Amino acid sequence: MVVGGGLAALLLAVVVGPHLVAFKREYSAEETRESTYMRAAFAYVSLQMFKERPIAGFGFNQFNAANRQFLSDRSTNIRLESIRGYVHHNSFLSLLVDLGIVGLALYLMMLTAFVRQSWELYRHVSAAPWVRRLGLLSLCITGVHLIQLAFHEVSFSSIENCLLLGCFGLVVSARNCLEVEQESAYSGWNKTQIGDGVEITLCV
Repeated sequence: MVVGGGLAALLLAVVVGPHLVAFKREYSAEETRESTYMRAAFAYVSLQMFKERPIAGFGFNQFNAANRQFLSDRSTNIRLESIRGYVHHNSFLSLLVDLGIVGLALYLMMLTAFVRQSWELYRHVSAAPWVRRLGLLSLCITGVHLIQLAFHEVSFSSIENCLLLGCFGLVVSARNCLEVEQESAYSGWNKTQIGDGVEITLCV
C-alpha cells in the first residue's frame, strides 16, 4: 500500500508538476496596487453614501446607479473615479449603502443567531458525534464566509449565501430533532389514583 501510494504521488508530481511551476499570479504588482487603491475608494464612497441615507439606504443593488455624484468629490486624494462601473468589493459596506443601518443590522442578527445555534449544537453533550461535527463545520463555514464578505466582490455573494443558508438549515433541523428526542426521553406513563381504588394511566 505504501509503495502504491508513493508511485501515485510520483505520477501526480510528473503530470501536475510542470503546471505548478508554470503557475502565475492572476494580477501583476501594479494591478494589485490598483486593487488596493480601489478598496480605499469603495470604503470612502460607501461611508459618504451612508451619511446621505443612513436609515434605509439607496435601495437594493443601487450602488453603481447612486454613487456618481460621490465620485466627483475632490476633497480627498483617493482616486474615486477608479471604481466607476465596478461592483462593490465589501458586502458589509454594500449592505450599509443599499439597505442602510436597518438592513445591515438584520443581516448581522441573522449571522449571530446562526453562530449561536451552531455553537450550542457543537456543545450539546448528548448529541451524536456527527451532529456535533455539523455544528463545528457550520462555525468554520461562517468564519470563511465573513472573510469572503469583507474582501470579495458581491457578485459571488449568491453562491456563498446559498452554502451558508443551506448549512443553517441543517443546523436548525438537527436542533429540532434533538429537542424532539429530549421531549420523548422525558415523557413517560404515570399512574394516578383518583379514589375508590380506581387508577388511570396518563402520558406525561
